[in-house]
Amino acid sequence: MKSIFVALSLLLIVSTIECTQRVTVGVYYETICPGCRSHFIQAIVPLKNQLGQYVNIDLVPFGNAHFYSNGPQCQHGQLECYGNAFQACSLDMNGFETAFKLVECMFRSAYFSNPEYSSKQCSQQLNLDYQQLDSCANGQKGLQLIREMANKTPNHQYVPWTTVQGRFVDGNVDLVDYICENYLNDVPACN
Repeated sequence: MKSIFVALSLLLIVSTIECTQRVTVGVYYETICPGCRSHFIQAIVPLKNQLGQYVNIDLVPFGNAHFYSNGPQCQHGQLECYGNAFQACSLDMNGFETAFKLVECMFRSAYFSNPEYSSKQCSQQLNLDYQQLDSCANGQKGLQLIREMANKTPNHQYVPWTTVQGRFVDGNVDLVDYICENYLNDVPACN
């Protein structure tokens, strides 16, 4: 009887270890980039839906922006800087799950190229405190968070830029298949 208990305890420990194996996926993007929009909707959302319990997705809204002493300058202008800051504020204030829904909503919005509108629309849809997020995005906290995003962004050639366990993965690669084949081939979600 004792040996059965020990065997079941070991099995539980092993299955717990397997369930905690997590792969880190870095998603480096900007909020008005059409390619980032497509990549997020077609690759990142399915990845989260299929392998969410096995991956840590790190959303980094900065992309090809540059940070100067007077603040960020974004590839698609100030609206994009606002969108990046708004999403960084949501990550900081609301946590990953809620921020992920906000990013997805803003990318799916018919007004995705105007983050001032899509951020308000999506905040209302998700019952988020738009005023608080907007104040953050337009204030010193937003600036600080964007500086953190700039520091997290690796050298890259273009956006979207996705890494798995710190290594670049081409956007044409099916992320779910790639992660299953290279990191999670023994988990049920990959079989």
